[in-house]
Amino acid sequence: MYISSGLFIVVLLGLFSVVVTMAWRSSSNSNSGLIEQLKRNDIIKSTVVEQAMLLTDRANYVYNHPYLDAPQLIGYDATISAPHMHAYCLTVLQDVITIPNAKILDIGVGSGYLAVCMTKMNPSAKVYGIDIVPGLVQYALKNVMKQDADLLNSGRLVIREGDGWLGIEGEDKFNAIHVGAAAESLPRPLLKQLALGGKLVIPVGQQGEIQTLIEVRKLSDDDDDFNKAYQVKSLLSVQYVPLVKDN
Repeated sequence: MYISSGLFIVVLLGLFSVVVTMAWRSSSNSNSGLIEQLKRNDIIKSTVVEQAMLLTDRANYVYNHPYLDAPQLIGYDATISAPHMHAYCLTVLQDVITIPNAKILDIGVGSGYLAVCMTKMNPSAKVYGIDIVPGLVQYALKNVMKQDADLLNSGRLVIREGDGWLGIEGEDKFNAIHVGAAAESLPRPLLKQLALGGKLVIPVGQQGEIQTLIEVRKLSDDDDDFNKAYQVKSLLSVQYVPLVKDN
């Protein structure tokens, strides 16, 4: 769930300048036009990401200005990220999303858009989308049913209520985990739920301060030595809403 002010932070720091300078020019009046603009502006660089986003019409997930390359309110004090951020995160995770029979977790499923894109990137993958807000879970399910009910009916996509700080305990480990809200620190349960070689993409930082989108790759199962078990990479500065804890 991405807030537009994060774009200005990125500009000030000079990070990820291509996205910042080109993103606002990517808006269009159609889904295909939006994807074409993102591709033309060098934000979408992958055919796999391009096809998944082409097949997932944002108008099914955003009621107002679906093809504007900016965050949009979706209710419950939540937003859907700007299309360029979705394209960026899908690109970062592509190598693990496309593993045969990959297991994928989208935390803060919100409108359901990104979870559907992930499912369409890999026909053999199983994708779980969770959200702590029951109303958003129902909203996501309603949106997916408009055009992609087969994903739910086949079990390839599961959307349910859950605490993002805890992930989904008791499942096999995940090849890819995406978190759409900012945590003050890396949630330990999510690290433990990564499969060997898997990736976690998560914004980390305090609300109202500069946050960092972080990529974590699991290198070994030796969780006692963090530096050996995980490779951490800072990607860019952002500003997201907080990852809510279940009290």
